[in-house]
Amino acid sequence: MRPLAKTVPWIREGTDLTVAVNPTAADLVRFSDPDHVLERLLDGADGTRTTDEIAAALGVADLGPALTTLDEARLLIDADPLATVPGTERARWRNNLGFLESFANLDLGPVAYHRKLREATVLQLGVGGLGSAVLMDLVGFGVGEVILVDFDTVEPANLNRQFVYRTSDIGQSKVERAAEWVREFSRDTTVRTVADRIGSVADVAALLDGVDLVIAAIDQPEDIQTWINEACVAAGVPCVYGGFSFSKGQYNSVWPGRSGCLACLLLGEVFRLRPINRATGPSVGIVGGLMALEAVRYLTGYAEPAAAARTWVVDFATGEVSATVRWGRSSKCPVCGGLNDEEPEGELTLASRIDVGHLTVVPDGDDFLLGDIGQGTFIAVPEVGAVVIEALRRGATVAEATAEASRFAGTDVNVLEFVGVLRDRGMIRAGASAEETPAASPARAWVGRFVDGLARALFSRAAWVLYAAAALAAIVILLAEPGLGPSWESIIFLPDPALALLINIVTVVAMGGIHEGFHWFAARRQGLPARLRISRRGLFVVFETDLTRLWSVPRQQRYGAFIAGMAFDGLVLGGCLVARLADRWGWITLPETFGRYLSVLMLSAVIALVSQTPLFMRTDLYAVLVAVLGCRNLYRVSMLLLKGRLLGLTPAEQSELDAASERDRSVGRWFSVLYLVGVLGLTYLLFGIFLPGALSLIIWSIQNVKSTSITSIVFWEALTVVLFLSAELLWPPLHWAYGRMRRRLEGVPA
Repeated sequence: MRPLAKTVPWIREGTDLTVAVNPTAADLVRFSDPDHVLERLLDGADGTRTTDEIAAALGVADLGPALTTLDEARLLIDADPLATVPGTERARWRNNLGFLESFANLDLGPVAYHRKLREATVLQLGVGGLGSAVLMDLVGFGVGEVILVDFDTVEPANLNRQFVYRTSDIGQSKVERAAEWVREFSRDTTVRTVADRIGSVADVAALLDGVDLVIAAIDQPEDIQTWINEACVAAGVPCVYGGFSFSKGQYNSVWPGRSGCLACLLLGEVFRLRPINRATGPSVGIVGGLMALEAVRYLTGYAEPAAAARTWVVDFATGEVSATVRWGRSSKCPVCGGLNDEEPEGELTLASRIDVGHLTVVPDGDDFLLGDIGQGTFIAVPEVGAVVIEALRRGATVAEATAEASRFAGTDVNVLEFVGVLRDRGMIRAGASAEETPAASPARAWVGRFVDGLARALFSRAAWVLYAAAALAAIVILLAEPGLGPSWESIIFLPDPALALLINIVTVVAMGGIHEGFHWFAARRQGLPARLRISRRGLFVVFETDLTRLWSVPRQQRYGAFIAGMAFDGLVLGGCLVARLADRWGWITLPETFGRYLSVLMLSAVIALVSQTPLFMRTDLYAVLVAVLGCRNLYRVSMLLLKGRLLGLTPAEQSELDAASERDRSVGRWFSVLYLVGVLGLTYLLFGIFLPGALSLIIWSIQNVKSTSITSIVFWEALTVVLFLSAELLWPPLHWAYGRMRRRLEGVPA
């Protein structure tokens, strides 16, 4: 064996080697190559030396691991078989060998693929527009033998697309003139002709002896494809089908014993293109080329067939190529049911019934939000997507949902692909019904009832009136009696500054937890699960409630949960101000220390309310803004827009931005500016105020720790302050680093 490295560019990044296995598509593979063995192997494997000779030249004792690594990435082939191809043959098929090399490795090289084609026999039924295009491509690929079947003669109308014929061929047999073209074009391809009509399954079966693949480029008589399917399935011969209808072309294939057949498709009762032929030269060239590539996949195995039990449609108006129908094997099929295994459990087919009872569908502007509350996954779909979910919820099969959605949209709708996307996201599963949820234990059930009752009380109409009254009272009192409001001096409300600071810290943490708890209870009030967690917001360690599942309810029902935390802060502020006002007016008498502590509570509440105004930090008011403006992923889109302006985007990021909603992109144009200003302000706050203040407190506390006895209360107060502020400083970078590491391990771009 003489390894030959494929011609691919690479770049070294420290100890890693990044190889562009497909430069035009930016398909990159990264290898760990600290000793440069892979790089030197790519450079030194020129097809002239054996593996032992390359190992000696590189000074490597064992080249096996490096060869395996590059071979698994399909970056090496064996040059020895190339030497066995005669020079004239290699010159004739040079580009074919180059194409096949892209899929080759050391064990199965381009020459092996080429020889499979040279030894293959293809039965081609029909040499009209589509058939002549496929024929030209197959002979150009080097297929060893073709058997041409057609009863027709060349007509003037054929010449706009059937380029194997000339004007002088008009009136002559198509198969004979096509065979003559093959002989003139390539002496390497043997051609046989059958100038006869196909009238039954038996007629097709009689032609299949020694045939490796069938091309069905024929649409007459009406049952011809049914006959071809039955004969090919019985003989175990793959078949590639194609046709046209108005401004669309289509093709699919059947792999006997491995895929569903055409009879399985007919069981699904889905919409199919009517065989109305308005083909042109470019259209037959496109569809014929796709059919020929599918045939080469079957004949060589360089890749799995792309159209097995899958109809691809080419829209000549838009240029789009899409898989509109995909069907599975059916044990009830009268043609292949006895030859195929039962449909694999969980495979999505046109006959599948999909459990969507757990999904929510909520109108959101022009679209609908489709969500799985259990896992907190939501996607935006057009109205026809909601029609599909409703049909599936009623128990319709995928085929029946396809018919209903297509009638609603006035065009073909690919429901099978749609539910496949939902399944890939983990939102659905094939089956008749969802798994039953285990019953909760009596203790858990009691806790659940208590929590639900508390949630109803906290967010009843009376409670919202109380929250509004407290907020209004706070505003009125602060305007009328500003001296009752909090001040920064309130922090040191005890003779012992360290103890006062420690109580302040505990108060802020407790109020932050209750603030987020109100969000949690508000979500619970709507019957939605929520999750409390410790996170970071900008520079600060914060409690945070995951309210993702609020997307499952209409927009107007989300606001209560969004402002629930602020309602608590307003209640605390209003309650404290009312108490202090009552004390001033002599209605009640507050203990002096408790009165000063109320100032601490008020200051904490004011800070909590003010901290919601920086929208760029995804605060409560940011959530309200997103809901009001009808955005879905404003924060991420704004970051991409800002990065695009300042640094540029990667292809993946640009694709993500292009796929974002127009509303997000429109709002993001000004929100990204707000985000930049906020980040700059936050940076100033970090280096100008927060870090110097925190470090000063830490130094002061450390000095107290050193200068006091371990049995002293001051020692433990100071130590607590040191530990808390150290955690406050270290948590954000550690949290960021952990998230980045986790995304890298999961293969998610950082």
